[in-house]
Parts: sequence; structure tokens; C-alpha cells
Amino acid sequence: MGTDGRTPHSPGLASLSTKILERGDLPACSQNIQSLLKLSASPNASIAAFSSVALKDVTLSLRILQAANTALFNRAGRTILSVSHATALLGLDTVVQIAAGLGLLEEFARTRPGLRELTTLSLLTASHARQIAAHYGYAHAEEAYLCGLLRNLGELLVAFYTPEDYARILVLAEREKLDAAAASRRLVGYQFEDVAAHVMEGWGLTGPVVDCQRASLAELLQEPPDDANTLMMTATAAHALTVAVHRKPERESRAATRNVLQRFGHRLRLTEAELQPILHNAILEARDTYESLDISLSALKYQRQVERATALLDERPIESERLSQALARLENRLTLEPDFDIAEFVATALEAMVASGCCDRALFAQCDVKRKLVQGRYAHGGLEGQAQFFCYPLSATDYPIGASIVHGEDVFTDVNPGSRLADTPLAAVFAPVWLAVLPITLTGQPAACFYLDRTRPNFTLNSDEHTALCRLRDIAARALAQKRA
Repeated sequence: MGTDGRTPHSPGLASLSTKILERGDLPACSQNIQSLLKLSASPNASIAAFSSVALKDVTLSLRILQAANTALFNRAGRTILSVSHATALLGLDTVVQIAAGLGLLEEFARTRPGLRELTTLSLLTASHARQIAAHYGYAHAEEAYLCGLLRNLGELLVAFYTPEDYARILVLAEREKLDAAAASRRLVGYQFEDVAAHVMEGWGLTGPVVDCQRASLAELLQEPPDDANTLMMTATAAHALTVAVHRKPERESRAATRNVLQRFGHRLRLTEAELQPILHNAILEARDTYESLDISLSALKYQRQVERATALLDERPIESERLSQALARLENRLTLEPDFDIAEFVATALEAMVASGCCDRALFAQCDVKRKLVQGRYAHGGLEGQAQFFCYPLSATDYPIGASIVHGEDVFTDVNPGSRLADTPLAAVFAPVWLAVLPITLTGQPAACFYLDRTRPNFTLNSDEHTALCRLRDIAARALAQKRA
């Protein structure tokens, strides 16, 4: 992203940079920390192995580089930008101490909207950068990876230290169709890259990692293709590719990816065919991290982050973390495990519905179109022994089950005494005070439904829970469709 329109010396930027440098905390992923600590117990642990784990984590990499560039360790005075070099200089014991200290912050990160998603995006960008550099023939793969890993540091810092400002930036960008840089400049007087550059310089980091934050594509294209230019071009392209593929809506993603190829393809010798394995390998490399954070790839989209930002600003409760994490796990399973067991898949969905507090009991039923019946199959929350009794006509006149499925319409309703629902066979058998029916239709035919209910009074389903339950139903529909195919 270019430097046009920036105000790098704004009071807001100076204040935020000072705050970050004084506190210096930024959460790391607990899985990476645990891997490093486990590695330290091995008598065969090596610098290469430590560096490999550290490079999977933005914060670990930064902390190791930051420590190595202090006067205590860096006697030569030349900036160290290699995690392997920094690890050798610090010693394995010091690296382990850094990792142990970061472990205290990981849970704090889970309370800030967007941080887990931004961590995953950073890893994807890092992988894109390393693979693009290797394809081009750039000799310093770790340097390219590191520049990619830190390319989105500014956004991560703003989200962590000023979550409400970050939420406002996302909402403004969405509402007025601005890019994040323009929205940020308008609201706070600086953009994410300015924050990253100032903070890294305050940490004693200079050279390519900072230059990549301030790189202007127009200027890069005019400069000779030497190593420095290639590195900045690679990091810029990797970041643009991550945004195009993982943050844009599905309908815009392909066009945005083609645009990345038009801008960078000739310079970096990339074609669409060569791009596909780069994208696929990046997903595989980041898999351990985003699964440990309970993040699905669909959660990286701007729209999903805007929804969470809006919830924060409106002071509305965000959907249950348990339900959100279950959604992520199920979406990941659909993408990465084509041989998943459908019974286990549905059982996980039912368990998540009940554990989230959205309902007391949950049941999954399948349709027998020939017999014109809907029959309970799996249940959770106390209905396990009653699934066989969940058997209703697949008919538009059978309210609420059959009618909901035939018409393909969701039902969310209280069961009040004397109401139409109170006199149904369903109410007589299951005695709910509130219920929901979420039908599933495949290829135009009724296929299945989720039935949820509560037996305790005074319950209100909020809008986030409503959305999450519908998403879970849609994921289950995709799973059934995949198994049928």
C-alpha cells in the first residue's frame, strides 16, 4: 500500500505507538507456545527446529527478533532479521523464557474481536510470500516469510490495543465501501502500516520488514528488480493475494485474484496455474494454527469481521464462543476431511447447540419422501432415548414439523398455553415452552431438519444466536450434500 495520504506524525499515531512500546504485550497462539516448550524438553532440540515453530507465530517471531536486536545481544549493531540467527544469538533457554511469558496473554486475545482471524491471515500471507519468493528464485526464503508474516502487524496491533477504534474502522469501510486505509485515515488520522512501521522501529527493527510496510506499488514497479525491490514486491503481492482470496466475498474473490495477477504476475513470473498450489499449500501450512484457534477460513471474510465489530459497538452479546468454535471446526472438517463421518458430524452440531445455551434439547431428523414421514435419528440434551418418538407426517398441514419442512421455512416460537402449538402431538410428547425447527432441503426435495426446544420458561434467543443456529443448519446441509455426492 502506498504512502499517499498518510499522516505518519499524527498525534494519535504517536500516542498509540507510545502505548504499545510501553506495554509491549501482544498475544501468541498457545499451541505454538506449547510446541516450543515441549521441544525444549527434547535432548535433540535444534535451532532450526525452534525457529521453525517460532515462524508460525507473529508474536513469537517479533519477540525473538526484538530481544536479539537489543544492545545486550546485538554487539555488532546491524539489524538482525532472521529468526534462526536471532535464536542462535539468544540461546534456546532465552527463547523458551520468551515463549513461556507469552502464554499468559493468549486467553486475553480471545476476548478481542478479530485477533484470531488476523493471526491466521498473517500466517497465510507469510506462506504466500515464501512460496512466491521460492518460485521467483529469491535466495532468502525466511526473510520473505518474515516480511509476509509481519505485513499485517499494524492491523493486529490496532485491533489488540484499540478494539473499538478497529471496530469503527471496519464498520465505516463496509458502510461507505472504502478500503481499510482510507477508513482508518478518516477516523484516527493514520493507517495500519504506519502503526507497524513506528512500533517496529521502536523495537529496534529496521530494513526490509519496515520498508515493506511503507512500500508503494507504483514506486516498486518503477525501480530496478534488485533483491530489495523483489522482497518488497513479494510481501506486497502476498498481502494482496491473502486479501483477495480470504477476505473478499466469494462473488468478488476471483476477480480480485485476477487483479493481483495483473499487477504482480509479470514482475514475479506468476501465472494463474502456478498460483493454485501456492494458495493450497498456504492453507495446509496454516491449518494447525487456525484449527487450534477454532477459526474457519470463512470467518476471515471482511463481512464476518464487520458483523462482530458491529456487535461490539452496539454492546450486543456476540454469539456463544462454544457455538462459534463448533461452527469453525465443522466448516474445517468439510473443507479438509472429505471422508468425515456424518453421524459424528451431526452429533457435534447437536452438542454445540445445547452447550451454547441456545436450547435445552436438540434433535436431528431425516425425511423419508416415499413414506412421507420425518423421523428422528440423533439427539442430545435428554432426547437421546426419545428420537424414535419424533415421527411426523411430511405434510404442509402438519404444524410445526411437516409444514416447516415442506415449505422450507424456519420456525422460532414460544409454546404458550392455549395456543395452536400447545394442542399438537409434538407438545403432548415433548412439552416444550419454546421450540425451533430448521429445515434442510437438497436439490429441491425435503431432506432433514433440526428440532430444538427449551423446557424452562423466560428465554429469548438473541440475533447472534439466531444467525449462528442458521449457519450451523447450512453447514449440516452442505455435509449431507457432500455425502450424497
